[in-house]
Amino acid sequence: MSSALDSVSPSPPPSLPPSPAPVLSPHLAPLRRSSRHAGPPAKLRDYVCSSVSSTQSSALLPGLTKGTRYPLTNFVSYHRYTPAHHSFTAQISADVEPDSYSAAAAHPQWQDAMDSELQALTANGTWSLVPLPRGKTLIGCRWVFKIKRHSDGSVERYKARLVAKGFTQLEGIDY
Repeated sequence: MSSALDSVSPSPPPSLPPSPAPVLSPHLAPLRRSSRHAGPPAKLRDYVCSSVSSTQSSALLPGLTKGTRYPLTNFVSYHRYTPAHHSFTAQISADVEPDSYSAAAAHPQWQDAMDSELQALTANGTWSLVPLPRGKTLIGCRWVFKIKRHSDGSVERYKARLVAKGFTQLEGIDY
């Protein structure tokens, strides 16, 4: 005996809309570790710090690395360099470039460098003094100091540059 149910072919199940892929929150995602070698960049391989060795720098300059989490002097050693190289490095490190006008104004060589820069700017007609239009703001400037050296490490000259703080400009307002 066959029933009516046997003659009816089963209908396919109703199709459901595709469900979106499950979204994992960042804190539940598995942590993937890189298999890449994590070493210092190649450009820093020949980096030399200004003190002669880590033991001498900590004894001579106790406050120099204060606040530095991983001072470079703990990882760099000069034991393979000649005494001539030690003295060359010490000579280079002895000259300090000032980071502000007040620090530079105390030294005559930096005063001369600033005077020559101002004379060069005036001779080239770099600027002219005009009244400031109403509603406009001034762009500040600052001094940048650099010691230029010969190939043997001796000082060629002290260079001072007066540069505009262009990063403070707003389009349509300052330019």
